[in-house]
Amino acid sequence: MAEAQAHHRQYLEKTVIDSNVASQKAGMRYGFILCSIALIGGLGLLALDKSIAGFTVLLADLASFAATTIYLRWSQQRERAKKLEPMPPAPARE
Repeated sequence: MAEAQAHHRQYLEKTVIDSNVASQKAGMRYGFILCSIALIGGLGLLALDKSIAGFTVLLADLASFAATTIYLRWSQQRERAKKLEPMPPAPARE
């Protein structure tokens, strides 16, 4: 019984990890596509002598990319620090 439960738990953990990896890959692909479209649009506006609009699009795209990267790294560092904290002691049973 315990072996079956352990196998089932391991299967569920593997499924969750595989799903998370797939979601992260898809998010990176979509982010790359959106970033590329914005960069191409900004460069296109610059090529059409729409300098203010082109620079605005380019700067907004780069700023959003930088903000997302910084936030994700900060979030990961916070999560790692939380995992390193010792667990509180279990309450005493009476």
